[in-house]
Amino acid sequence: MLAQLEDIFNKKITNTSSNSFRTNDDILMFHLFNYYAIIKKLGKTKYVKTVDTKKKLLHQLTAHYNKFTFGYINLHEKDVDEHLSKMKEEKPFTFCLNQTENTPEKNLIKIKNFLKDYFPLKSSFEK
Repeated sequence: MLAQLEDIFNKKITNTSSNSFRTNDDILMFHLFNYYAIIKKLGKTKYVKTVDTKKKLLHQLTAHYNKFTFGYINLHEKDVDEHLSKMKEEKPFTFCLNQTENTPEKNLIKIKNFLKDYFPLKSSFEK
């Protein structure tokens, strides 16, 4: 299916993949993949429960097939510390730290410290 999408949206995907950071013109492949699968009747939507005790959309740790978890934090929110603590506790399989134009500088510092603590060793891909 990805090969089909690359054929259909070749120029747009090439432009997107050449960017170091997301732009407003980029394609979000996971959304494109999902919608294409639904339209072509190759997949179906499945809603998953959040693990967030406050039931807020700001911080989602969602279970997927009881194996993979996903964490999401909007960095412009006031209670980033609480969400980062939950992230450390839950240790999701993958997570997104969503920076917006409204993200305060103090939260960027908190994220920098969180990432240093969460990933104390550089990966083989870092200089």
